[in-house]
Amino acid sequence: AALATAALAKALASIDSLVTHTSPAAVLHDAPQLTSALRSVIASKQWGNEELFAAKIAEACTIAMPADPTKFNPDNIRVAKILGSSVLGTTVVRGMCLPRSALGTIK
Repeated sequence: AALATAALAKALASIDSLVTHTSPAAVLHDAPQLTSALRSVIASKQWGNEELFAAKIAEACTIAMPADPTKFNPDNIRVAKILGSSVLGTTVVRGMCLPRSALGTIK
């Protein structure tokens, strides 16, 4: 336990030196600035689509962002995969999107 406590204290002491860039809170309400902040994060998982996805995610975040950014809830943003088109047809929809199969007998 003492070793873990010492390791935690050392990690907390050096964590501020590891931060290379920070953005002001105003960035969270501006889609173009938020897009540039998200681009590298998205590129780590979706290489080649980072520009499109960063812009769409930033748009969705600014729509769902409350006046106080500390109260932002990521659960307010959902992704629904709909058959057809391609990744380039990605759209941000205000409100709810309920993906389900056809209601009729012909599918």
